[in-house]
Amino acid sequence: MDVKHISQLVCDTTRCIQQKGEGLARLLHKKTGGNPFFVNQLLKTFYQEGMMKFDFESGRWQWRVEELEGIISITSNVVDLMLHQIKKIRPESQQVLKLAAAVGDKFSIDVLATVSERTVPSVAADLWDSLQFGLIIPMTPTYNVFVEVDESHHVRLSLSLSLSLSLSLPLSFSLLSLSCLYPFCKKTQEDLTSMAVNCMYRFLHDRVQQAAYSLIPEEERSETHLRIGRLLWSHTKPEKLEEDVYTVVNQINMGYKLVKEPEERWKVALLNYIAGKKASAATAYLAAVKYLDISIFLLMGDIYAEGGEASASPAVDRNSVRFQEEKREDEMVDCWDEHRRKQTMDILVEATVAHYLNIDFAGAGKLCEVRKREKEGPVGGGEEGK
Repeated sequence: MDVKHISQLVCDTTRCIQQKGEGLARLLHKKTGGNPFFVNQLLKTFYQEGMMKFDFESGRWQWRVEELEGIISITSNVVDLMLHQIKKIRPESQQVLKLAAAVGDKFSIDVLATVSERTVPSVAADLWDSLQFGLIIPMTPTYNVFVEVDESHHVRLSLSLSLSLSLSLPLSFSLLSLSCLYPFCKKTQEDLTSMAVNCMYRFLHDRVQQAAYSLIPEEERSETHLRIGRLLWSHTKPEKLEEDVYTVVNQINMGYKLVKEPEERWKVALLNYIAGKKASAATAYLAAVKYLDISIFLLMGDIYAEGGEASASPAVDRNSVRFQEEKREDEMVDCWDEHRRKQTMDILVEATVAHYLNIDFAGAGKLCEVRKREKEGPVGGGEEGK
């Protein structure tokens, strides 16, 4: 947007004369570069800070450019401005919002409840501030229906479509009596909670998500994503894992280098193998390469390092607790080794094909060499088992 367009927007919105509107328009254009989202958010901030007020006598909006320049000076870009907005909401709401930003640009309340290890109603309550400030937008019509029971055994029912209604009712109060207000008030408490579980939200803008994500200290981000991935994985039914594999693995992969325990490394490697096969089947070969390379890294180390050799896999380390169980039979250990060796070879084959189809012939060649070498004996097994 140029100054002329912003001036027209200001004049239409505030019903001011063109001369006064142009002064504000030039200020907005200088700060935002004409970014429509930034312009709207700055105008909203001016109002929220009480620097733009409606004069009922004249029927027009009033402001002083000098005061507006003061608030503009504290925001160097749109992310800073959104961060300024986010810090106005309660700390509990900020905590939920930054977790939502780590989950993605879209999220559901049940997923947010899972990763924050809290109940759906409490998470919904803490999202309320973000909704009211317009930081997140509902994607479903039942977006902000949630139920809380306070210490006095009262139900707090919050509803908002085009209106906003908040009621405190005795727990024994029949929701049927509210049917004259909203048809879905006929639902039971359990029904309303279920409706809340399925609510989907998205961030108003990617810059809002970026601002919320910046609240997580950089040194904690990998650990945060890994924890989110672990929680999502633990709450995913085995039969649904392949369907939801990207949601889980994309979180874990942002902190996969923090996975140290051998058994978990093996499981995460297999999870990436599942994701890699699924991506290949969808002809998304670049994504497949990324998943499968992480799988190989977890099993064998960095095989692409200059002059590097495949290292013994931490995931199949014979010194691990799994292989040191006193009562385990030798043939059972060998059987387990063979099973893992076969799966590792399958991963190498799948990765080789993905690299080849992604026109990375050098990578495919390197994997062929590793696979040939590993064929001579169990992965990480040295001379044993050849």
